[in-house]
Amino acid sequence: MKVMRKLYNGTNVALLHMPAPLRRASLSLISRLPFSLVFPPVFMIEPTNTCNGLCPLCPIGARIDTRQKGHLRYDDFVVLVDEIKNFARMIIMNFAGEPLLNPQIGKLAAYAESNGIRTVIGTNGTLEKSEDLVTAGVSEILF
Repeated sequence: MKVMRKLYNGTNVALLHMPAPLRRASLSLISRLPFSLVFPPVFMIEPTNTCNGLCPLCPIGARIDTRQKGHLRYDDFVVLVDEIKNFARMIIMNFAGEPLLNPQIGKLAAYAESNGIRTVIGTNGTLEKSEDLVTAGVSEILF
């Protein structure tokens, strides 16, 4: 494990065990550090919280997710990527929704890739978007 990863993990464990006033003071100091020292190099985003599956273990498929349904907008994604592109190495584009249901998934991935950020998309594999993903230059697709 790299030194920075050990430092990051150790800091999180230490923060969890601190009394609240000390934790707040520590977080205040940490928030003043450069982004590259504070944020991890891998980000997970949810391009959509809609799905075409009914997987019983997923909050969306099991119909217990109460969030308003929608897709990540391209303009919002551009703001995010522009903010993290100097230190982000990878964006994993899935959580509980089916990323390929976002009509702009290829455009989202292409923007991240054009800024030097690897994209990984997890999908249930039921939708045909291979041309969009190949054109976008997606680094990895998980089924």
